[in-house]
Amino acid sequence: MYSRLDRSRTDQTSWPGGLLSTRPLHEHGKTTGLLKINPLLAVHLLPPSFVRIATVAPTGNFLTSSSSNFRRFTGPPSLLAVFRWVSFPLVKAYVAVTDIDWYHYLSSRPTIHEANFWRPYGSRPFKVLQPGEPFIFKTKAPLNKIVGGAIYEGFVSLNISRAWEFFGEGNGVASPEALIQRLRSITGETLDEIGDREIGCVLLRDLWFLPDHEQLPAPEAFSANIVQGKSFAYPGADTVVDAVVQRILSHEERPPRGEPDVDLGPTHGLPRLVTPRLGQGGFKAVVQEAYVRRCAVTRHQILPTLQAAHILPVSEGGQHRIDNGILLRSDVHTMFDRGYIGIDEDFRLRVSPRLRSEFGNGEEFYTKEGQVITLPAVIQNRPSAEFLSWHLEKIFR
Repeated sequence: MYSRLDRSRTDQTSWPGGLLSTRPLHEHGKTTGLLKINPLLAVHLLPPSFVRIATVAPTGNFLTSSSSNFRRFTGPPSLLAVFRWVSFPLVKAYVAVTDIDWYHYLSSRPTIHEANFWRPYGSRPFKVLQPGEPFIFKTKAPLNKIVGGAIYEGFVSLNISRAWEFFGEGNGVASPEALIQRLRSITGETLDEIGDREIGCVLLRDLWFLPDHEQLPAPEAFSANIVQGKSFAYPGADTVVDAVVQRILSHEERPPRGEPDVDLGPTHGLPRLVTPRLGQGGFKAVVQEAYVRRCAVTRHQILPTLQAAHILPVSEGGQHRIDNGILLRSDVHTMFDRGYIGIDEDFRLRVSPRLRSEFGNGEEFYTKEGQVITLPAVIQNRPSAEFLSWHLEKIFR
């Protein structure tokens, strides 16, 4: 965990003293955490919700002060640290009550790495976690065991057909008909009533399940009357949760064989814990929602025709990053991939003269040339200038 937290902060520029080392830290004779130390700076990570930054001198014990910003710690005698409070969000883990059939179906299919932990209705979004945080599976009574976990990608509402298109058996069933039947068994709806309505989709990747003989008891603080789940601060809130989170993160470090290492960089999720990345289904779902289900070029909203396009293709080393995606109508997607249209770093549409010379038409696009495309409201979700430049240089002509 600590190496992940500090990975982006241990370069010579961010930390002038060099790489951090780890030492135990004690308060009133009890170990309270680990102190990350270099000659100039230290980060003390304590549960559940704060970090302290310290300047370090080569002599004495930790200082104390009557101010609420300072406290006395016993520690290595060679260190002198003055702490001050800083705002820094720590990690949450969510322990979710998990349907036993969903668990059995996916745990028996180790080739499925991405899943939809669906909810019968999509009107209430899941807001407990941020992308990149751990999601833990706990089966219902009478089993009532921790059985595995995954990395949370995000939440979207999708039509049943779209959820099946994006995640297939990752929905925990063998067919779209089985998905509808499961929904009906929960809600009591008829086939006509359920139609192709939206369901809530909790998007997960890097699924990981415990063998039967290694399953763990539910956390002590997990009350029997909890219906959906409970969040826990990590580390320190519960020893079982801590152990499972460590296993999830250890599993997360190794992308499934054959899959590209597709991280989201700083544009999505929590760089403080893991390098967040999306699976293929999650990429499609998150891009669709970022563009509010509207083609970025034509503004069409006919959902079955919309596709999440990669700006830098996976075949060229592109990644399932939200800033490497753009929502396009299927024919516009084809034109983008073949270089008939492009987008510049200012998000203005470029149209190739080949469209007119080769096909004698394309007025729909020439009339839009130079206009700014429709963009996600969240700035961090907009296309990367680096990827757009690559496309203009290598594909557009």
